[in-house]
Amino acid sequence: MAAVLLTAALAYILPVHLGFRALFPEPSPIIEPLGNAVRQAVTPSDIVFSPDFEIPTDPPHLLALAGKRVYYAPSLAAIAADVSRYPTSEYNVVLLFLRPLDASWGRELSGAQGVMISGLLLYRFDAKTFARLAQQAVPRPEEPPMPARSGEYRWDVEGFFRLFPRVPTP
Repeated sequence: MAAVLLTAALAYILPVHLGFRALFPEPSPIIEPLGNAVRQAVTPSDIVFSPDFEIPTDPPHLLALAGKRVYYAPSLAAIAADVSRYPTSEYNVVLLFLRPLDASWGRELSGAQGVMISGLLLYRFDAKTFARLAQQAVPRPEEPPMPARSGEYRWDVEGFFRLFPRVPTP
């Protein structure tokens, strides 16, 4: 009888155990330092954007470490369109960069002073200052679409730390 119960338990547990890594993949080694850097750099009243990476809700590894969502933003115009839905002005818009600004971001942020915090280049604007800055922003025709919300983190071919969709297993 014990052998039958053990066999039944193994028949149930083995497929679940083998599928565990597909459901919960090992996090990338960059997740912990990036999550800790974001946690140190932002406050609860910040709405955080980055053209270099995002922190979505799924998978939750990076969000758990950072304690804050980071939205992907290809330009100031994209950020302005997103924050226009917030009715109050009791927030800050924070831009985080993993690398030096490219020419288009340099033009859009000319006159603003960035600060290096934990290896991230950070620009923080209160809502009114950002609204004035965003009035001058124009959409870029080459803006890439928002990446998928579920997958694995890795560097893409252009050097951006992005979330890529999980490849379905056959």
